[in-house]
Amino acid sequence: MTNDGSSTAAAEVVNTLERLELIREGQVKEFVYNGTAWVRKPLVPYPPLPLAVIAHGVLVVAGGAIVPFPAQPCNTVVLKASRDNTGVIYIGGPTVSDVNGYELEPSESISLNISNVNLLSAVAEVAGEKVKWLVVA
Repeated sequence: MTNDGSSTAAAEVVNTLERLELIREGQVKEFVYNGTAWVRKPLVPYPPLPLAVIAHGVLVVAGGAIVPFPAQPCNTVVLKASRDNTGVIYIGGPTVSDVNGYELEPSESISLNISNVNLLSAVAEVAGEKVKWLVVA
């Protein structure tokens, strides 16, 4: 039998266990086998972990030149084009350009799940444009 998402199917798949936890929809659903049937215990909320800022900075991008972001291990980085920018900034890998980069207009932002900020580079239409970055975990 396969688990089709129901607690009954899950119980039949793992009928040799004495306790079963299903994490779904942001909650921990716990079942206990009483010898004859699986009994669902009351729902326990699964609290989200608070975000912690690890590092942040500003990358100044020269017009037409590819500028790499600094090395900073992370799980998630948030990039935001400065509201004072006058042109578009393009975000991408080491060969980013205005043709293949992700466009950030002034004040626009993007969140990326990556392992290190230095995997990203930026290029701008106008010299001196800024990208603010914030690493959270």
